[in-house]
Amino acid sequence: MSNDTRPEYIKLLEYVLKHRKRNLQYAFVWILASILIVFLLIPKIFTAEVSILPTSSGVEGLGGKLGSLASLAGVSFGSSSNRSPEMYQVIIFSKQLLDRVIFREYDTADGAKVNLLQLLELDYENKDRNYQNALKALRDDILVVNIDPDNAILYLSVSTEDPVVSAQIANFIIEILNEIVLNDLEKEVREQTEYLKNRIKTTSDSLNIAEAELKKLLETSRDITLPQFQVDRIRAQRKLELQTAIYVEMRKQMELVKLDNYLRLTPIKVLDEAFPPWRKSRPKRALLLISIGLLLGLVQLGINYLFYLYPQVKRSINSEA
Repeated sequence: MSNDTRPEYIKLLEYVLKHRKRNLQYAFVWILASILIVFLLIPKIFTAEVSILPTSSGVEGLGGKLGSLASLAGVSFGSSSNRSPEMYQVIIFSKQLLDRVIFREYDTADGAKVNLLQLLELDYENKDRNYQNALKALRDDILVVNIDPDNAILYLSVSTEDPVVSAQIANFIIEILNEIVLNDLEKEVREQTEYLKNRIKTTSDSLNIAEAELKKLLETSRDITLPQFQVDRIRAQRKLELQTAIYVEMRKQMELVKLDNYLRLTPIKVLDEAFPPWRKSRPKRALLLISIGLLLGLVQLGINYLFYLYPQVKRSINSEA
């Protein structure tokens, strides 16, 4: 039985120092392998960023008097939700937009032309698999959207192995986003304008009828002092005043719609366009090497501990036998 009462970690340290030549050889191999992995196998990633300013919400209070009535006809007044950063984010990750991003050709830093499938080296025989993998890569790895909660500025980051392609994708996404948003707004504008034109025409017809009824009443009455005439006249005037008020309000709303649509039908406000980043964004090689070094150091220490315990375990087994 051994009378060595020193702590186990002291014995382990003594064992490591005793076999330092072997440990240094292993460490050299680990370090060389780490350098090869970090510098040769892990690709450089370049990130281009574009930022979008919040958009004006249009004329405040527009549609307050007509909103409920128009909504029954499926017409929206004064809505600006499709110009919010949150809605931009939803559109950016939509299949409608990403389909165009995937199949468009981009100029690389080497002067070649590639689409996203070629850039990601997706060349499986199954085209649907290639497409699904590209779509997943865009949503999970390539595109990142952040919204500043203080000023509602949207930041779109695009990361690929080619700096030129990263910038082109970012700017192309803004181009498509602007197209989708404006097309949607133009459709809404047409619906609003058509609705108001129809309402103005209907109100104008009702106003003409009210005027004709009052005129006829005044022309056909023989005795304007009769009580019945006074009641009919008041009723006809009230109807005329009501139709006049409605007509004036509708004309005012039409002018407000024109002003609101002028404000809303503006292109997306880009604060900073994307440009090719010539400095990689990742991997952080120094940090990665340090992390790998610490991990391998622990692994090497564990291996030494196993070698250190092996003779003791073997002696224990032999003594029991």
